[in-house]
Amino acid sequence: MADAPDPYRLQRFIDAQEPVFSRVLAELAQGRKYGHWIWFIFPQMKGLGRSSTSEFFGVSSLGEARAYLQHPLLAPRLIKCTELVNAVEGRDAEEIFGDIAEEHDQHIPEGIRPQADGSLNVDGWTPIRELNREFDWDLPDEEATTIAGLVIHEARVIPEVGQLFSFHGFKFEILRRQRNQIMALRLTPPKPEPDDDSG
Repeated sequence: MADAPDPYRLQRFIDAQEPVFSRVLAELAQGRKYGHWIWFIFPQMKGLGRSSTSEFFGVSSLGEARAYLQHPLLAPRLIKCTELVNAVEGRDAEEIFGDIAEEHDQHIPEGIRPQADGSLNVDGWTPIRELNREFDWDLPDEEATTIAGLVIHEARVIPEVGQLFSFHGFKFEILRRQRNQIMALRLTPPKPEPDDDSG
């Protein structure tokens, strides 16, 4: 079966889903997405997003969409995930998946979800350099390359969910941990200093 024709390269979805699918089911059953898997679990039309990930997993034609819906593994998985979403009570799509408008309408790097209070919910794997570049910050990236790695390096422990830390003027709250990995955290940047108009 490995040699079956795959004109639409649907294997890319299988390869991406395989290591995370059980976690996806658990998150959907809880009614809240934490991981970064939306593009390859709920395929969307190419061009809807602006990231390299959305481009890679974007569905480019009606033929590809039909092939996906007829696939013996991908179609049942999509149906199962959709059923789990439909079974969630008391939450709308944005409460389950995060701010959909921001993900599609603005150029915000993947894994970063700005909040109304000015904080950011950030996936642990997010590169520090990407945060620095996007928000003109200066978080150090010499000892760690990801935001989770920075927190562990500075805290010198693997934090528990709910723990709060302050480093380099930023506040960090651990939102989700899986074994010894920080999966998601809330990052609050320093408040900008008011302009001094006295001089």
